[in-house]
Amino acid sequence: MLNYEFQNFYIDLKENNFGADRISFYKLSADNVKGKFNDITQGYISFSFYGGNGSITYIIEEMCAKPPVSFKLGIKNINISRLVHALNEDIYVSGVIDAEGKGSINKPEPDLDITFKSRKKKGVKQVMNFGAIKVIASLSGGSAIKSFGTSDFPYGMIAGRAVIDNGYLTIEGLAGRKGHQELLIKKGMFKGINLFIDRRFNTIEIQDLRDRIIHAIETIKK
Repeated sequence: MLNYEFQNFYIDLKENNFGADRISFYKLSADNVKGKFNDITQGYISFSFYGGNGSITYIIEEMCAKPPVSFKLGIKNINISRLVHALNEDIYVSGVIDAEGKGSINKPEPDLDITFKSRKKKGVKQVMNFGAIKVIASLSGGSAIKSFGTSDFPYGMIAGRAVIDNGYLTIEGLAGRKGHQELLIKKGMFKGINLFIDRRFNTIEIQDLRDRIIHAIETIKK
């Protein structure tokens, strides 16, 4: 179940506006949230998300105590290092990424379908540390990776799709393909690590995912 916290939430029925200074969920947050509803069942929201600018269009499908809501979202220019640091200080990934997708809330199971792709930006390095590699490999169902140095590893592209449906997460790699393997992270031109996902084993139960994350983080410093 998703838990939210609002800071300085307001609603102006006369002007059809609403918003909040911040909306927090898990360890993440969106700032400067501003909404405009066309009528009682649909509207538009803009927000800031770790250096990026995002927007959501939503439709309330039924008016009830917990109305089911469908939405589409897009976020540009997310600062990956700020985003990742909010989740865990031992993981470091530098770069810029865009994301878009759709989802719903207040249904039997919240669902989300997001595609994401990094893009080069002048003055911003595309690197990650070993902790990030180890955690991402565990999320994607990859085999265990042993440490082989402490320097940062460059990457050329991060591209993928994450789908949450009925309590399960499916991850797809969109940076390339080789047989049953999909490339989630493509290494830099001269060095780095390619991280693949096997399409036959790319779905995981959310609870198992949480256990993998905890285990991967606990072993980062080992």
